Amino acid sequence: MKSFEQALQYHQQGKIQEAQAIYLALIKKHPNHADSWHLAGLTFLQNQSPSLAIKYIEKALIFSPNNTDYLINLSQAQKNADQLQKAFISLQKVTRLSPKHPQAWNNLGNLYQQQEQHIQAINCYKKATQLDANYANSFFNLSLSLNQLGQIDSAINACEKSLRLQANNAQTWSFLAELLVKSGQTGNAKAMLNQALQYFPQNPHLLCAMASIIEDEGFLDHALSLYQKALNQDEENGWALTQILYLKRSIASWSELATLFQQFIQGLQHQRPYLSPFSFLTESGSPLQQKMAGELFCQQWKPVVQPKIIKPKPHNQIRVGYVSADFYQHPTAYLAVNLFESHDRQHFKIYGYSNSRDDQSEIRGRVIKAFDEFVDIRKMSTNEICQRIIEDEIDILVDLKGHTLEAKTEIFARKPAPIQVNYLGYPGTIGQFMDYIIGDKFVTPIEEQANFSEQIVQLKDSYQINDIKRPIPSVLQSRQELGLPENALILGCFNNSWKITPETFRLWMEILKQLPQTVLWLMDRHPKTSFKQNILAHAQNLGIDNARIIFAAKAPLAHYLSYYHQMDLMLETLPYNGHTMASDALWMGCPVLSYSGDTFCSRVGASLLHAVGLSKELHCHSEQAYLQKAIELGTNPQTLQKIRRYLEQNRHQLTLFNSKKTTAEIEQAYRLMMQRLQQQQQPQPIIIQ
Repeated sequence: MKSFEQALQYHQQGKIQEAQAIYLALIKKHPNHADSWHLAGLTFLQNQSPSLAIKYIEKALIFSPNNTDYLINLSQAQKNADQLQKAFISLQKVTRLSPKHPQAWNNLGNLYQQQEQHIQAINCYKKATQLDANYANSFFNLSLSLNQLGQIDSAINACEKSLRLQANNAQTWSFLAELLVKSGQTGNAKAMLNQALQYFPQNPHLLCAMASIIEDEGFLDHALSLYQKALNQDEENGWALTQILYLKRSIASWSELATLFQQFIQGLQHQRPYLSPFSFLTESGSPLQQKMAGELFCQQWKPVVQPKIIKPKPHNQIRVGYVSADFYQHPTAYLAVNLFESHDRQHFKIYGYSNSRDDQSEIRGRVIKAFDEFVDIRKMSTNEICQRIIEDEIDILVDLKGHTLEAKTEIFARKPAPIQVNYLGYPGTIGQFMDYIIGDKFVTPIEEQANFSEQIVQLKDSYQINDIKRPIPSVLQSRQELGLPENALILGCFNNSWKITPETFRLWMEILKQLPQTVLWLMDRHPKTSFKQNILAHAQNLGIDNARIIFAAKAPLAHYLSYYHQMDLMLETLPYNGHTMASDALWMGCPVLSYSGDTFCSRVGASLLHAVGLSKELHCHSEQAYLQKAIELGTNPQTLQKIRRYLEQNRHQLTLFNSKKTTAEIEQAYRLMMQRLQQQQQPQPIIIQ
């Protein structure tokens, strides 16, 4: 038929609508023409109309019931229409009719992969590649499933085979780089991405992959330029956008922040993936917008198959598992180690699930020793980790990471424990998968329950656990050794640089103007970047002599803690307060001046100051009050000395550092969670009196 040949020509040229019109006309003239029915169905599939595709291809199969091409396309339409069981049946029929059909085995593997049945998927991909040793796409799919099972070396091997067969696939280059980084071959990953970018210099995925490696090397300015290039190529690239926001704040490059913030808000409204909620915490978004960001970000881990409900097993002890990538020299480890040590072993059994690197540090050794069972999950697949948690019969699984780097949110998405809790590592709502969030009346007010996907747990004083065994440096450095002026009042902030907003910095510069005898002491965490240069430029533009801005270098814990002996007043950041840094300062006797916002992360200072009994003296509710209080304290250094003496003399009696009390309150919350579960009640807010 001449018109059928014309339709095929249009179809091959990508003129889908023109081809479809001819196929439909042919069906009216020749209702028994199977190919017209099939190809019309294929055009509907290509136009994202899987239900119509199924209708037309099934009609074709009436006339040719064993046509494997028809069955393969039918299975794809069924998959797209979420008719997965029917798609399995269609493909299994193809493998019976034509057991040496590599595409059928590959597509069957894809279905198993979508169902997270990776062992079955791997078997199918291996069959496909045995039948066709040049099947690049199937080797790539094989690498995806091997990665999910934690078989990284085998995944690299399969991905490399795919790349040798099809070097013009940017996705394969990008995934191979990810695998190489995961296996510790960062140098090889970087070299490979350099090669890939010669083929695809504008590819946003490759640019982001290279930017991530360079960021980890500390060259944030270069990484920022690559993320910006990626965003220019793909304005909907959520990962690039959030990393640009994060890096610009990290190096104090504050131009275009308002525009980028608006792009983030628009991305939320349009449901764009990979917009990091963590980067959003430093922005001026509302608590409800933070919740929206968490919910959207979690969609990437939402399981295809609804997890089975895990029922608690009867035990003499409540089994609590803590999941973290921070069981090494990291602020979370320093804060939480005494929690693990202080748990009541008569009533609780404590498990640690660690995807942390082993830095051989003293704190890592202490953390490992604190757990009854410590499980290194770095080389385990998600399925294996979940299965281990289920076999350990964990009652309460606690996420100490949230949406921060190397989090294992995908574990919590599978719900391997009856109760799941968000605590300590992330100052905000996760968005999905969690039953409770542990806070206090400052960071998680009950009246703001609607802004949290979890049910709120309020501890009596501060939510933040602290280590009563924190070192008190015996060797203190002089001001001269630290490059500080002898007779000045030292105002300081060692918070991460991305917490310093232009608004906060302007406020600090106004304080310096009002207090000419002061200097500002910051920490240069990014010596390979333009951070220091940018900060000095901002200060100069605001009328402050660069000699009044002094930078400290990063240092080991005891050395760093000794810095606070020379700091007269720590100035807090907003909207993201200092957390560990603020409690470090208070531990060392350094007063901390804070003011609150509307979000969890902007109220941590209020929580900590309440727990050391200094809310009235040091906590403010507005920028103006903060400014006035700073000036008042700066002109009355004897008041600062009085506060320092109070903190130093009462250090071991202050509620903030009473880790046994905080642990007891957390355990009381755990008991109430279990009680409600055993009574078959839904999670509800908990207030510890």
